[in-house]
Amino acid sequence: MFPIFVDRPLVFYTDAPLGFPSDGYQYWSDSLNTAITPTNFEKHNKEIKTKTKYPLSHDPILWIDKDRKANSSEYNDRMWQQKHDQYSSLALKIFGNAGQTGLERQPFNKLQQFLQQFYDDSTIRLARMIEYRHCITGFPYYRFDIWSEKS
Repeated sequence: MFPIFVDRPLVFYTDAPLGFPSDGYQYWSDSLNTAITPTNFEKHNKEIKTKTKYPLSHDPILWIDKDRKANSSEYNDRMWQQKHDQYSSLALKIFGNAGQTGLERQPFNKLQQFLQQFYDDSTIRLARMIEYRHCITGFPYYRFDIWSEKS
């Protein structure tokens, strides 16, 4: 059972068990602290709320996974709340817009550059980026799992 990658983030599995989502997204399990795959699907122990079936309240989606260790997690909505002006000006400079959404469409190197400049830490390495949805508004927010020498 091997994943077949079709451009980020679409992933399709051969021989996936019944009930495993086949919409091409790689879902994340906070309880298992790993991506949901056909081999650990039964351990997840609940129906996966897919993006196609629940567009505003789907389960977390793993957009980037560099298979690195992380020693810190940062959430983009908290970054924006804590340092709004810095977040907006850096996002405009690096991504071309000051918004908080659509980060899944940004290249890996720009996301890592954004985090390094936001925290003024050139040792930051992005390990994972996971998209969540606010349970009331459906607004997306992102978790960055990072590794840094300063953490």
